[in-house]
Amino acid sequence: MSITIGIDLGTSTTEAAIFRDGKKELIPNPDGRIITPSAIGLDESGNWVVGERAKAQYLLFPEKTAMEVKRKTGTDETVRLGHTEYAPVELQARQMSTAPSFPCLPILMIFSGARRSSPARWQASRWNEF
Repeated sequence: MSITIGIDLGTSTTEAAIFRDGKKELIPNPDGRIITPSAIGLDESGNWVVGERAKAQYLLFPEKTAMEVKRKTGTDETVRLGHTEYAPVELQARQMSTAPSFPCLPILMIFSGARRSSPARWQASRWNEF
């Protein structure tokens, strides 16, 4: 059986889906939601938080939270979280690393492919970063 995972790491939201047996299936995030805010941050203990949890902490700890990091991908800009500067692609990788851990994916599922997409207006340098 051929299974392909697709992760749409959007500027504002992130979604994941699998395609198997000719059908697509949206994957809920660990909170049970299909749509996940593209937000990432560090909690008070220094642990990574993503999605709804990161978006919720933005009001209290904007210095430890980043939203819409994708806008800076492929540029020389960095994102400061706490006392550390991160390349946008580093934070996107952390965001994406949560998608395959969504609870409805069987632990032993083997993916035969993956797809990525980006805005058509991106320059080659931004693609290379991503």
